[in-house]
Amino acid sequence: MLVYKNKNICRGALLSFLTILGLTFSAGDCTPPKSQSEVKTKLIQQVTEGNRKCVTILRQKMLPKIKKNLNTETIKEIEKKINELDQAIEKLIAMTKDLTEEEIESGTGTGIAACIDQEKLIKEKGDELELIEVQILQTEPSKEVKDAISDAKKDIDDIINNSPKS
Repeated sequence: MLVYKNKNICRGALLSFLTILGLTFSAGDCTPPKSQSEVKTKLIQQVTEGNRKCVTILRQKMLPKIKKNLNTETIKEIEKKINELDQAIEKLIAMTKDLTEEEIESGTGTGIAACIDQEKLIKEKGDELELIEVQILQTEPSKEVKDAISDAKKDIDDIINNSPKS
């Protein structure tokens, strides 16, 4: 840490002055400011990680509990929708890795447009899965199934509400 007259000047005028001169240095707690693309990339990673957590909740918490009480066709349909959602998320993750710094900073370009389309597809897949869950809740008398779906929905809502927005 750079200190002058008991004040941390690392991020202050001296750093700006040295930057203007084209000088760079590393001292103690002086971390360079993050670029817009680094910040946006981190945000994208946090959002996609939240999506992955939602799929994990569906697979590990909800599915095992409802398998005992629902017919095979319904379970297969749910598993298919979960897999489609997971594939869409993985595709988005791969697409975001191919974005250029210019696309990330500007928020425009073909890569960004493709990512936006993929996000829409993820939302559609999530909505399809939610529709199946609603139908099950309306027709399935089993408390265990209703509780499993409600618990998973609550956990997913917590993830969504606590994750950054892209």
